[in-house]
Amino acid sequence: MTAGMTDWDDVAINTFGEIVGGGTPSRATPSFWNGTIPWVTPGEIKALPGKYVQDTQERITRDGLAGSAAKLLPVGSVVVTTRATLGEAAIAAVPLTTNQGFKSIIPNEDTDSLFAYYRIQMLKPEMVRLASGTTFLEISKADFSRIRTHRPKRTEQIRIANLLDVVDQAIAKTGAVIAKLRQVRAGLLHDLLARGLDTNGQLRDPVDHPGQFRESPLGRIPQGWRVCGVLDVAPPDRQAILTGPFGAQLGHRDFVSDGIPVLRIGNVQSGFIDWSDTQFVSPSKAIELRRFTVTTGDLLFARQGATTGRNALADKRADGALINYHIIRVATDRTRCEPVFLQALFNTESAVRQINRDKGRGTREGINTAQISDLRFALPSIEEQRLAVAALSQHDGQENSEKATLEKLHAVKAGLMSDLLTGRVRVPEVQHRSKPLDP
Repeated sequence: MTAGMTDWDDVAINTFGEIVGGGTPSRATPSFWNGTIPWVTPGEIKALPGKYVQDTQERITRDGLAGSAAKLLPVGSVVVTTRATLGEAAIAAVPLTTNQGFKSIIPNEDTDSLFAYYRIQMLKPEMVRLASGTTFLEISKADFSRIRTHRPKRTEQIRIANLLDVVDQAIAKTGAVIAKLRQVRAGLLHDLLARGLDTNGQLRDPVDHPGQFRESPLGRIPQGWRVCGVLDVAPPDRQAILTGPFGAQLGHRDFVSDGIPVLRIGNVQSGFIDWSDTQFVSPSKAIELRRFTVTTGDLLFARQGATTGRNALADKRADGALINYHIIRVATDRTRCEPVFLQALFNTESAVRQINRDKGRGTREGINTAQISDLRFALPSIEEQRLAVAALSQHDGQENSEKATLEKLHAVKAGLMSDLLTGRVRVPEVQHRSKPLDP
């Protein structure tokens, strides 16, 4: 037993309260569905932004409840996913039912709902160990009920849960700030691309100053902006648009455990490069394929399949990397075009429509370098581009600061859960919640 928790009870999960399964009313009986009783699935719990279930995508009727294995759970019940997705938990903020992918706990008088919610999350590894099933992981009611853990007296449970809940509230508030900043950024970006900035750095007003705009093949654009394509802003010393090497030039036999990274379609995500699954080639092979090298600021496009048109700017880590055949690299002359501004242009509705129009359909769906070169966009002067990028950068600085705070809060929570839920650190007596639930 962990030091500091000698007064905690060694118990099985079923001593937390009644363990209840779930069920799905027959879809063939319309009267079972579209009722007033919330009915939750594991996918909804996994996507839940907080810890409380207050609404569900589907609802069943009283007849559906009576005609199935679904059980009505009272407020405060802890629903736990035990099929396919294991160990995701939430607390019922309203009476609800679940499908058969859950084992739910109706807490007894010795168990605090919020403590049980946090404690269950620490038991995921044990649930995975006990799970069985050839098609997907599943833990039986009997095995789930027998999982052993340590539980303090209810008063200490509440103190522990209160402290973790304070951190969760800070996480939720910070997440809300980040979401709001993203909305503001989207609006700012739209205005910068549609209205632009005047010589005073202010957004142009098409209502009060219609003379600052003109009609173009792309619609109304600010005066002084020109309709152009990638070739119009090509660098003098590099090929503007380039597809990675064919398979004959770069195949599986060329990959090594370490060396020069090769960016593939899975690495290019929407707006960022994912380095979690990277392949490498030797420096000598990289020299052989040096024309396919990436430079910081290059715009990288996924060119085939469902991800066609997805793009990201090459970051500093990508400098010197190679691209494979499924990536199109777009390079620009920095004296005429800011990469950040170009990427924003390629993600406008107009550009996306052009890409979707040209990429084709079926098994060969994709886009090629000729189609990328045919894309048209409205481009302001380099001075105005830089003003716009500076405005976005200032905003991104705020968002990155909030993201850093969020990361710290998650780290604090992880540390607290490890300390408090094992009894390594005890929580002194303080005034606790006056009611069991406060969603």
